[in-house]
Amino acid sequence: MDDLGNIVQALLEMKVILFLPSSFIVSDPTKFKDYFGSIDSKTLLYLVKELNVGDIEPIQKIFGGPVINNPPQIPNATNQLMNNLDVIKPDLSNMKDYHYYNQFLQMNNDMEKLNSNIQRVKNEIEVANTQLSQFKCVDGLDNMENDFISNFILDCSKFSVRNIDWFKVILKIDLLDDQFENEVVKRLTELNINFDYNVLKPYLDLLQNNTELKKMFEMRLIDCSKDPYSFWDNLSGSVSFESLSECNLCHNDCILYLNDSYKSFLMTDIQGIDVTNKLKVLVFCEHRLFQFSKHLSLEAIRIKGKKYTKVKNILKSLDKKSHNKVFMKNKAEEKNIENQKKLKDLELQQQQLQGKMGNLVGNRDMEGGAANIDPQPVQQPVQQQQQNYVYDEVIPKCDGIANDIKNGRIKQKNFMYLSNRCNDQINNSLK
Repeated sequence: MDDLGNIVQALLEMKVILFLPSSFIVSDPTKFKDYFGSIDSKTLLYLVKELNVGDIEPIQKIFGGPVINNPPQIPNATNQLMNNLDVIKPDLSNMKDYHYYNQFLQMNNDMEKLNSNIQRVKNEIEVANTQLSQFKCVDGLDNMENDFISNFILDCSKFSVRNIDWFKVILKIDLLDDQFENEVVKRLTELNINFDYNVLKPYLDLLQNNTELKKMFEMRLIDCSKDPYSFWDNLSGSVSFESLSECNLCHNDCILYLNDSYKSFLMTDIQGIDVTNKLKVLVFCEHRLFQFSKHLSLEAIRIKGKKYTKVKNILKSLDKKSHNKVFMKNKAEEKNIENQKKLKDLELQQQQLQGKMGNLVGNRDMEGGAANIDPQPVQQPVQQQQQNYVYDEVIPKCDGIANDIKNGRIKQKNFMYLSNRCNDQINNSLK
């Protein structure tokens, strides 16, 4: 299995998948690059430290919130390193002469330096884990001023859905998102398959702990998601989900290919569900699985690609803006100090001029001039202010569905007349 296949398998073996692209991303190839350039909070913190931009305001808001429960952790191997040091540490009691003692002193000196480095790394890890524990999505941060950085943080982004139990999504016990459900309905409608979900739901609920079915769906998803690129995709850099065409062995009127695993599932006795309803479940889930595999492919590509350039550029831009703000603030303060000094000089000149004018008027009165005229006060300078249906009651055509079982391809025209009155013929066909 290649790298993408291994990544898909790893995702499916997780208790929940942490991130998957939202359906509006999956349905719009022009948005793929945005998703591939997105990162999680742990990677964001790594980039922040790499670029030394932890003091910019948006990052301080993101990593300065209240402590959250069960945050992601950066592994701390300090104890193991210290144990390793103790193992290699010399025992002075075994030293025979001065020559070896000097070697011991040098080794001891080197060890102290190493201990110091280990402690420094340990402290850095503790600080990083504290920051991760305080990570939060900040309302209003996703705007032009902040270069829409929230969209590229998967923990917060509308680009992603989070903490997905993929098996429950395939069974429609959990919902991925509304558009995913619409895409599945669209696919079933195109194939003229109609399900009454409320009739089927009890069987889906019954199967949510069925490990055989889960493993079958896991292998189908790996097969359908592991190689999304066509030959032309590799040349153009696009994604056409080529492996979906290869994993779908149904064509024309066929709606479900019965591989060996599916046949085995139909033959296995499960209390509470007969073979007819098991067949309905397989058809229902196959087409949900088909759509879901696109989400898996894109997430595997994102993880493999490690395309951090977009976020790095945003962080650099925000850092530059931050420095510009500080620069402009300092300039404004300098200008304000300069203006204050000018104002004091003007006030002093004003006082001196008023004194001279008073003297002039006084001298004129003494000489018998005009009557005393109060001098008009000079106006003080004012600072400027800123401002489906699975048919239950149908006329069964059991021969048709029995032949489909033998041929390993379920046809839509026979499936629509499926009834549990066909159970015996289906079971005989499987045998």
